[in-house]
Amino acid sequence: MGLVERIGRASIVAILICGIASCGKTGTLRWEKIDGAFTLVENGTPLGVLDIPEVEGITHKEKVEALDSSTFKVTCVFKAVKDLDSVLLQASFNHLAKSSFWMIPSVNYNGNAWGKGKEPKGAKENGEWRSVSFRRTPIPGAMYSEGNRYAIATWAETPRSLKENFSCSLRPDESQTDHVYLWPEEELPLTYSNRDHLVPGFRDNQSLRKGETIEFQIYVHATPLLDEHRSTRSFLDKAWELAAASRLEI
Repeated sequence: MGLVERIGRASIVAILICGIASCGKTGTLRWEKIDGAFTLVENGTPLGVLDIPEVEGITHKEKVEALDSSTFKVTCVFKAVKDLDSVLLQASFNHLAKSSFWMIPSVNYNGNAWGKGKEPKGAKENGEWRSVSFRRTPIPGAMYSEGNRYAIATWAETPRSLKENFSCSLRPDESQTDHVYLWPEEELPLTYSNRDHLVPGFRDNQSLRKGETIEFQIYVHATPLLDEHRSTRSFLDKAWELAAASRLEI
């Protein structure tokens, strides 16, 4: 068990989210089950929803731990109930607000609309949502979106093995912004192979044997929106704090 996990479990009671209508409460943020979906709520107003699409031959269980008044660790465990030759797993936190600004740090800043470079522009390519490897971001799988009242950031634990490598996809739409985590690792529809150079994308093909599991550990951080994107500092400070705590046990 990692130090970050021990800190979370020692300080806050874990909230099991598997067939039980439990909710976690800290500060004004709490998790509730609304219309069958586990939802992060602030003073009665939903901020976002945990979305785990069903996959044939796969079961899943979720657990949420409150690390502080604004940061939650979501653990999603997927288990194969039969042998599967090819699998695509997805877990997302859907921020229930249209983004005024969004980013994947070091990858895409609100669509990369500036300049004449050939870096990826927008969140889509020919109508298909872009996905990028967790390796592209300084914080694994980090994504950030600003709504009308809150900024939401998500990131993930570093994979423990090559097989657990994953990707992320930030999907701003007219009414919400989805922070999507994908397994196995992919970069679609294109991958940025060199400066101003895009090549066809890829998706690893991974199989699962009956009883085998894949785990996502995703952090969700919510903070009131500040001018000039200053809410980014809150999640960056928290992400580096957790990373530093993890290194102490090495």
